[in-house]
Amino acid sequence: MTSRLNFKYHKGQELTKTGYPHVHCIITSYCADELSYIVSYTCSANIKKVSEATLNALYLPSAGSDKQDAMEHLCERMGKQGYLDEDGEPAAPH
Repeated sequence: MTSRLNFKYHKGQELTKTGYPHVHCIITSYCADELSYIVSYTCSANIKKVSEATLNALYLPSAGSDKQDAMEHLCERMGKQGYLDEDGEPAAPH
């Protein structure tokens, strides 16, 4: 069994998708047997299981300015494209 000490990220940590500053997620729990996390996305309100490998490859820990931007503006930067979720699908912010 994998302990939470084997995980790189911790509960409550906020991450921003590289190159997509509107995609901002918060780690809510661990999936110990799969070395993955349950994350909640602030823009789409989606909750997904994401592997640590995916987080390592596509996300960076959020800086203070990233957190503030994500909370204040959510997805409005997408303009004419509308609101897109973490997979690039249209989604209204919640």
